[in-house]
Amino acid sequence: MRKPDIDFEHTIEPKTLLHGLVVGLAVIPATLLFVFCIGLICVTISSDLGVEFSFLAALILCVFGYVGLILLLLNKKSKKREIVNPILLVMGVVGVELILYNLRYGTYNWTWFLEIDDLMGWYIMVYPNLVAIFFIIFKSATLIIGFFRKTNVEPSHQS
Repeated sequence: MRKPDIDFEHTIEPKTLLHGLVVGLAVIPATLLFVFCIGLICVTISSDLGVEFSFLAALILCVFGYVGLILLLLNKKSKKREIVNPILLVMGVVGVELILYNLRYGTYNWTWFLEIDDLMGWYIMVYPNLVAIFFIIFKSATLIIGFFRKTNVEPSHQS
């Protein structure tokens, strides 16, 4: 019996597969929120609802955050994308915080994330933000380490 030929040049690394799975599972609920945000932006602009500017700005920031998640999913390496992507993700997380601030009338909003009882609500509202926060930290740390390596300066370790 002949063994099947395996093309090792085109196999997917486990790290890439895990990255795609984590980000892909975050993009699905983020797409629902993206459509909702675009709809709210269109309704807000086309009508005289008297919506505060901060709410409209928060919706626009959420759209930028969605673009950041999509760029994570594409996973193409370029210096410009490595710098822009964490900025877009931060804009999205700030947008969600501003929306919660507007809806909850200024109360401490992040406790609301912890109080979600149903799994689907948690998956739709919390999971994309957790993925964004993780990649903000990861990408920012990568940029900082790359900066120190490029300038041949070791970060000081103070005790």
